[in-house]
Amino acid sequence: MEGDVVEEVTKLKERPGGNILKVGTGGTLSRTLLKHRLVDEYLFWLVPVIAGSGGRLYDGIDSTFLKLVDVDRLENGVLGLTYAPR
Repeated sequence: MEGDVVEEVTKLKERPGGNILKVGTGGTLSRTLLKHRLVDEYLFWLVPVIAGSGGRLYDGIDSTFLKLVDVDRLENGVLGLTYAPR
């Protein structure tokens, strides 16, 4: 299945048109896209609350290929962090 996803997303990226948006960070699809470097930009919202537990997006993936390119500070304390591949 991973190979099919990589092939289809690669085809989509080669087509003319607008951006492809994938909402949400968790799950197998996000890790597959990260692993194969199929994402051009990442936007993470850092919300200052403590809530439960969950899977780690970068498990088994070298995340040092990302660089911080923008920070949006909202009045409520939330940060919008934009990263791009190096």
